[in-house]
Amino acid sequence: MTVLALSRFNTGVIVVGAGLAVGHWMQPVMGVVLWSRAVPFLALMGLLGGLRGWREAALREPAVNLATRLVLIASFAAGSILLTCLGYVAFHGPPAG
Repeated sequence: MTVLALSRFNTGVIVVGAGLAVGHWMQPVMGVVLWSRAVPFLALMGLLGGLRGWREAALREPAVNLATRLVLIASFAAGSILLTCLGYVAFHGPPAG
């Protein structure tokens, strides 16, 4: 397994693991609006995805230019948020409020 392939595998594991851990740590409680905790959680997951995108850009050979690096960071951040939302809906159903 190459270093880049291992990093991509680790990205999936890290995003899912962090989503489970932080999502249940920040879980909504009765009487608290879901979005008041969802926005910081999604921002945190986007940041985590962006960091993994930065890692992906750092491991690419030959080195990527700035535009490609920014696209990788943004796409990994968006993918992390999408994966988080899909995981929530798959296990908890669509949000009620």
